[in-house]
Amino acid sequence: GVGGCGIFVQCNVAPFDGFGRQWSESANGYEPGIGFAWTQAWVLLESAPAVAFTYMDQPELLFDYQLEAQNSAGFVTKNYNGDDKAKVSFIANSDGLDLSHRLKDYGGAWINGVYRPGDMPDYGYFSRDSTGPDGPMMNTLFGIGITDKDDVVLNDLNLPATPDTATARMLSLQTSELRYGRWTISDGYGPISNDFATTMQIEYFNGTNFIKNNDVSITEFDFVDATLTDISLGGILPALSGNGNFTNGITQELIIAAPNRNGEVKLDYTVDNWFKYKWVDGHVGFDQSPSANIVFGFFYGNDRVIYRRRLN
Repeated sequence: GVGGCGIFVQCNVAPFDGFGRQWSESANGYEPGIGFAWTQAWVLLESAPAVAFTYMDQPELLFDYQLEAQNSAGFVTKNYNGDDKAKVSFIANSDGLDLSHRLKDYGGAWINGVYRPGDMPDYGYFSRDSTGPDGPMMNTLFGIGITDKDDVVLNDLNLPATPDTATARMLSLQTSELRYGRWTISDGYGPISNDFATTMQIEYFNGTNFIKNNDVSITEFDFVDATLTDISLGGILPALSGNGNFTNGITQELIIAAPNRNGEVKLDYTVDNWFKYKWVDGHVGFDQSPSANIVFGFFYGNDRVIYRRRLN
């Protein structure tokens, strides 16, 4: 037990042969990690690097970490096994603005005084603002904080960077950019005898307008995620084909086969949540996949041209 003079008596197992030992803060003759009386500090042992940019609502923002409560000898105090003793929080700070409330789906588990993700890294996301596009959130730093019922603090607090106000420890010194993205498809017109190459583009909100995201060259598309709906074409709908990656935020490789007749179709493409937008006036929420109207027909040339031939 712990007496009024601060003396701790414990029966230890190996390597102390099971004999009772008297413990003092200056001694090492004790079983480390039992009880909070000598906890000295919280230490962050592992963290994950940030990424250049991530879309809001994209659940691919990785945090990796290992928090330990250590005593003065550097041993882990093993009695931390739940939020009743210490509560962990995750921090997002963009140019001094606290955006922690928009971090979602993060959380590890306590195992013998260590707080860390489970078997897999901790993937979560930075949520969109429900009222509409915002950002981009530049120079965003992510951190981890802890509230200990015994007022033990995390070592080397550095987030936010303002002196004397830091409440968390950075997971990485590298900053990230958080973007509000959307996936667009352009309406189009084409002759009835030609395959039609649709134009799809990845954009993000720059604070004023949506612009093409030239940093995108790994986002994939596949015709199996697209569907055609007849508007005035009639008959069997033309086939869809094409798959691959966007190049500098754009692709024209999703193909609608030539229908060989006049008419109009609607092209719908199912996208991930972080690429959805509000496309229909009056719709509530920014949760719609993109679509486009494609018209096939005859297109006349200049009335003054009777015949044109290419000369080799």
